Amino acid sequence: MTCRRRCRVLSWAAAIGLLGICGCGDGTVTANGHVTVEGKPASGGRLTLDPVEGGPQAFSLVAEDGAFALRVAGKNRGARPGSYYVSFEQPLDETARSQFARQLAGQLDANELSLSYLGPRDKPLVIPETGDENLNVEIRKEEGWMRSLSD
Repeated sequence: MTCRRRCRVLSWAAAIGLLGICGCGDGTVTANGHVTVEGKPASGGRLTLDPVEGGPQAFSLVAEDGAFALRVAGKNRGARPGSYYVSFEQPLDETARSQFARQLAGQLDANELSLSYLGPRDKPLVIPETGDENLNVEIRKEEGWMRSLSD
């Protein structure tokens, strides 16, 4: 193999390797961050992002400290750049569970209920073309977030 051809092969191999590392080959970028609910880190749950312009959802389980790492179906990590409508579902804490158990009086099992939050449609979350490792999803009632009980 000539030196020129060897250099070309090595260049292509390096480029393909870099695409695999950064996830750029599939159109996704790194998208990690934290969820807070009324100023406190979310303690577990599921974050779902629906693209404003259509396309695949991005989602993540949320850790006990509110941390998340987005991914799209079939991918290990990352999300596509763009604007997203945000929803978040969180298990009830012990206080809320006992409160709802009293209110429901045996109609539903409070242990199977969760709180669902829907972000305001006029304030979508934006994932930039370069990705972001410090995305913040701040859930605040005064900013238009809707909260509901779901089973």
